[in-house]
Amino acid sequence: MPNEVSERIRINDVVLKTGLAKRTIQKMAQRGEIPGAAKLGSVWTFNRIKLARWITQQERQCAVAGAATRTPDWSPGPQSHWRERLERKLRS
Repeated sequence: MPNEVSERIRINDVVLKTGLAKRTIQKMAQRGEIPGAAKLGSVWTFNRIKLARWITQQERQCAVAGAATRTPDWSPGPQSHWRERLERKLRS
């Protein structure tokens, strides 16, 4: 059926969705780190729905971790001296 969506996708699709290298995805799949990954013969395939949920979960974990480690806007970061120098140069 032309409108039927495949439940399983191949590794190249996962590369496009995640931005990870093909070999990285293969290693993660071998270690069982990607839910729904299965090697069918010599081809890694992935459950489309489980992969989407896993990516969403990874995004949430990063957002929570980022919020916990983010410096406040008023706090000078390591780049603050470069910004000050640039601002001085632009003013002159």
